[in-house]
Amino acid sequence: MFAKYGKKLMCWPEMMADPLGQLWAPGVNVDDTKAATTHGAKTVMAPAFTVHLDMKYAENVPSAGVGNDWTGHLDVKDMHDWDPLTAQDGVPADAVHGVDAPLFTELVHSPTDIQELAFP
Repeated sequence: MFAKYGKKLMCWPEMMADPLGQLWAPGVNVDDTKAATTHGAKTVMAPAFTVHLDMKYAENVPSAGVGNDWTGHLDVKDMHDWDPLTAQDGVPADAVHGVDAPLFTELVHSPTDIQELAFP
C-alpha cells in the first residue's frame, strides 16, 4: 500500500525487517536494529536521551509543569556533540538514514514553552 503512493513505512526497531526503522531508545531493541541494518534496512536516529526536544534540561528548566523528564535531564553540550553516525555500536554509518528530534507537546502549553525547550 505504501509503495503504491511512493511512501515508505517507518517502524520502531522490533518491526524493522523492512525498510526503515527508528532507534529512539538506545539500549532498547538494539539487537533488532543491528540485525535489520545488517540486512540492508536503514534507521532514523532519534534517541530520547539525546535529541528529544521535549525533555527538561534541569529539574525546573523549563519551568515546573513544562517538558518531560523520563530520560533524566538533557545536557545541551551532549546534545550538541552527539554524532548520529557513531551513536549506536553495531549500527553502521551507512545505515543511518537521518535524524528525528521530536518535541512531544503533552507537557507544552504555549509557544513560549516550545521556544524554551527547542532553543535552550
